[in-house]
Order: sequence, then C-alpha cells, then structure tokens
Amino acid sequence: WLQIASNSPAVAAPRDQELAVAWANAGAAYLKQGRYGEAEAALQRALELRVPSNRDSEVFAAQVLNNLGVTYKSRALFKPAEASYTQAMKLLIGAGLGSGEEALILRNNVAELYREQGQLGKAEKLLRESLELREKALGPRHPKIADVLNNLAEVLRAQGRLDLAEAYHKQALSIREA
Repeated sequence: WLQIASNSPAVAAPRDQELAVAWANAGAAYLKQGRYGEAEAALQRALELRVPSNRDSEVFAAQVLNNLGVTYKSRALFKPAEASYTQAMKLLIGAGLGSGEEALILRNNVAELYREQGQLGKAEKLLRESLELREKALGPRHPKIADVLNNLAEVLRAQGRLDLAEAYHKQALSIREA
C-alpha cells in the first residue's frame, strides 16, 4: 500500500496530517521488523508531511524523531541518532513536556546511545535525571522505576562500580517482586 500511496496524487497535497500518521505508523512497523532503511524513509516522509500547527503536532513530530533516532542507533549511525533525539527533546520542551513520559523515554534512549558509545558519564547523568523525574511523577515503587534502575545499574557496572550497580539491581528486583 505504501507504493500506491507514494504514487497517489493525495501525496502531493500540502502537508496532509493523516498521511503523515500513516507514514509514521509504517515506519514504526518497519522499525519493529528490523527493516531500518525502509523505516528511515517512511519516518522522514512522515516528518515532511506533518502539519506543524499545535502541541499535538509537536508531540507527534517528537515521537517520529525518537523512532528515527532508534532507527539510526540500530544501524550504529550515532551522530544522526543523537541529532534526532536532540531535535525531539527540543520539540517536547517547546510544547511544555520536557519532563513528561515522552521526554523520559527519550532520555532513556539517549542514555542508551551514550552507553553504547562508551560515554558512560553522560549516560549516568541522564539516567539519574530520569530516575528523579520518574520518582516524582510515579513514586519510588512504580515498575518503570525498576527499568531506570536496571539501566543505571548497567552503566555503573560498565564503569566498574560493581557494588553500587548491585545495589541498584537489588532495588529494581525489590520493586518487581512487590
């Protein structure tokens, strides 16, 4: 259907938001299938077609940029991944959502990007910020806290801070087992 859509006169219509959503959904599906080249093309098309008119549109663009960042990271294209994540964060902050769920997911993705590149200090800083924001929003015993604690423990383990990493893993397990 994407081949038909890309040849359709409707594609030529200026900034069709519904078509942008369809391309974004296709991009997300390709990403889940590991079809990164197709995901990148579909997500880029979604960004081209979006209607930048309101807060919802900015959140949509941030989600697409996050997926684009994941696509790049999956192909070890770290600089474009970081650029996509940075642009997405700017949109979320501009929409007043710099500490919302989308921004927290984005922080985690950037931290993972830094961890993969060996930039462990940067990864740790982002994960600590994310942990603080999530604890404020969700409370200290929420399952999403356990996810951040595990990610932080892995960064600490990579830094050789094994005692602290173990403590965070145990804290995450305690949350999961509750």
